[in-house]
Amino acid sequence: MTEPCWWSLERPSGVAAADHDGDGIVDLFVCVFGRNMDVQPRPGVDRLLRGLGDGSFEDVSDSVGTVEDRTGQCFQASWLDVDGDDQLEVHVANDYGDWGPRNRLYAATGDDPWAMEDVADALGVAARVDSMGAAVGDIDGDGGLEIAVSDTEHRILLQSYDAISETYIDVSTAWGAIPPSEPAHDASWAMIMEDLDDDGDLDLLSTWGYPHWLPDDPKRTVQHNSLLLWNGQSFTDASEMLLCDRPGYSWHGAMAGDIDRDGALDVVLTSNIGPLCILRGTP
Repeated sequence: MTEPCWWSLERPSGVAAADHDGDGIVDLFVCVFGRNMDVQPRPGVDRLLRGLGDGSFEDVSDSVGTVEDRTGQCFQASWLDVDGDDQLEVHVANDYGDWGPRNRLYAATGDDPWAMEDVADALGVAARVDSMGAAVGDIDGDGGLEIAVSDTEHRILLQSYDAISETYIDVSTAWGAIPPSEPAHDASWAMIMEDLDDDGDLDLLSTWGYPHWLPDDPKRTVQHNSLLLWNGQSFTDASEMLLCDRPGYSWHGAMAGDIDRDGALDVVLTSNIGPLCILRGTP
């Protein structure tokens, strides 16, 4: 985009970067949340931006489905290669899915990578949940990608690609990606899918809390983050390893990376009420 226009987007809420067309230049999918559905319904219209290589972008949003398809309340988008054909698709996690926009998955329908349609229904990922965050990766090592979505309704949605049916199936319960009932886990926000215990496979970390708690709200004291470690068949709850998980803080953002360059992943958690927390991984 050659002119400043970001302020014309009502509440842009997330961005996913990838070289979608293989020209060596980064392209962007921008989530636009719009207004809260429970205040004054005005969903946003997501944008697809093609990188031009000079720091500017071309708005090619009209090549992605219809305006109705792109209208939702997206918090996070993720690029992924569903079928291993080296052509990227983009998964869009929408909020208010129980009674509003569902999750989307856009895929190229021919040789033109920019001519994309919503194939979420056909692939089984058109979930209606209150999506907050999302993460993508091959958890079970079978070559197919899993999609993990955090949700504000006491749940984590985990979908796994089945190569036989060429669709996604819900494995949340079968794989144990279920938050315990006690202590309470009411609203999940950020989602990380990384090898958090350095054993060669991917694990899940999700943050939990509410965005608008007052200091004397009793619910503040019962929210805890979740750490689920993959054991080869299912997840083991290792949430007690999150040493900075202080009840009473509304955890929201999360990011993993090797901060101190010792070869182990570290995790940074941000709170809507209180300071951030840094968890140092040990090699």
